[in-house]
Amino acid sequence: MNPITITDSIRSIPRDQWDTLAEDSILAGYGWLLTVEECFLNQITPKYFLFKDSDRISGAAVCYLVPRGVKMISSDDLLFGRLKKFLNLLGISSLPVMVCGPLKPDGKHILLERSLDPLKQENIVEKLLDAVEKEARGKKVSLLFRRIFDQEDILLKQLKKRQYFQTIDFPMTYMDIIWNSFDGYKKYVQKRCRNMKGHIVTEINRNQKAGVTIEKVINLNEQEKCFYDLLNKHYLRHNSRPLPFKADFLSRLKKNFGDDLVIYRSVKKDRISGVAVMLKSGDIGHLPFVGIDHDLTQDDFTYFNICFYRPISDAITENIKRIYYGTGPYYPKLRRGCNVKKGYFFHKSFHPIAKWMLRFWFLLHNYWYQKKLPQPQKTVED
Repeated sequence: MNPITITDSIRSIPRDQWDTLAEDSILAGYGWLLTVEECFLNQITPKYFLFKDSDRISGAAVCYLVPRGVKMISSDDLLFGRLKKFLNLLGISSLPVMVCGPLKPDGKHILLERSLDPLKQENIVEKLLDAVEKEARGKKVSLLFRRIFDQEDILLKQLKKRQYFQTIDFPMTYMDIIWNSFDGYKKYVQKRCRNMKGHIVTEINRNQKAGVTIEKVINLNEQEKCFYDLLNKHYLRHNSRPLPFKADFLSRLKKNFGDDLVIYRSVKKDRISGVAVMLKSGDIGHLPFVGIDHDLTQDDFTYFNICFYRPISDAITENIKRIYYGTGPYYPKLRRGCNVKKGYFFHKSFHPIAKWMLRFWFLLHNYWYQKKLPQPQKTVED
């Protein structure tokens, strides 16, 4: 009997079993995957691969079939960079493709039952990869994995064994909350970056003197449209495309995450000037979305206050141990105490000519990104 089953919706999977495997990987968790199914605007098709032992799920993976021409940040952005538009005009693209892993590639790619011995886990990874590759081959599309970290060592080993092309992906930024007070945080930052403690004090004071208040939002009520507009405007400004979620995105997040959704808002002159969205799981937080009204905030440093100083202060008192901040801009985040996790990008084409062409491109890309992207830093003791 084949232990692998495939389903098209997370709704058909028991939430407790899925989240037991996902653990604190927030963007691989049930709540986020359900929100993507409900709200994502682009035409992508999810596939959930389940390894079942009796009636219990012991391993799982989610993949998305991404068609050509989809208006979202895709593998083309990483592989081609500034050449993307030119190469796309020539008909050169990595799409269509099957992407294995969460839609925002910051979570686990293959979920495994922690209590299993390593040999059993390795067997499950092999079976799941066989099924995923068979599905991609049947659809006649390439297969890729975005932002795999060293912690997924079994998966990394398997992908290298299967001769996937490999390069460096955009690193993930995160901050470990290792202080028992905000003063401890400022001292830590000062050791990493000279004069940064003074900058933090200045940015907090200027924000307060400008009359800005930052608070947690308990109920969305009539604020949701304003929040969504800010998120969409910010996303468009930094990604040259609109936010790929429906207007009820935040309501869906609230329904699917409950108290594990934290929304911060900033108010200036009786107007909402900013919003930041944090998702939580246990003692881990992830801040994937922010929106700032730059015309209203101008130079009052609302961005740093709503994304860093207020969430860090709350994390210290609420025993949050780590906050993830996504990818760039890297250096403003590093200056404020973040570190980076190196991620890897793996790609497999089932077309022989494409394989030959991609081999050289990946070698060049890997060499360039090794030099271009920031590297993990040593931790400074508090």
